Amino acid sequence: MPRPAIVYTLIHPETGNLILEHRLNQSKAYHDQVIFPGGTVENEDLLVALSREVLEEMDITVIRAIPIPTDHLLFSPSGKQLHPFLILEFTGQIPKNILDTNNPIIQVPLSEILNSPIDMVKQIALGLSKLKSA
Repeated sequence: MPRPAIVYTLIHPETGNLILEHRLNQSKAYHDQVIFPGGTVENEDLLVALSREVLEEMDITVIRAIPIPTDHLLFSPSGKQLHPFLILEFTGQIPKNILDTNNPIIQVPLSEILNSPIDMVKQIALGLSKLKSA
């Protein structure tokens, strides 16, 4: 059984847009798509995995994060169960690229990803909408 994975986003402090990854430099699933960055949980708590992945990928330290609610379980193309998080507080500067893949980091308004062709992205966007309206 595949290990679980975390995916995450944060809100740009100046623009209010979501920070996502434009997956260009891999032949994996979602090539040339806008997705949530993330990674595999390695025998650790989900929040520990989140903090580790964000530090590895963006050189940002997570201060506070919350799970993003979804209507059903989400899975990656490789079968990993995905656990989405919204980072509410962090220290450090948002880089231009994901550090371990060099994929560009882009800013996207929530309204744009609500129409994503990728179901996983759309489901997380719907969860973010619920958080904003709560």
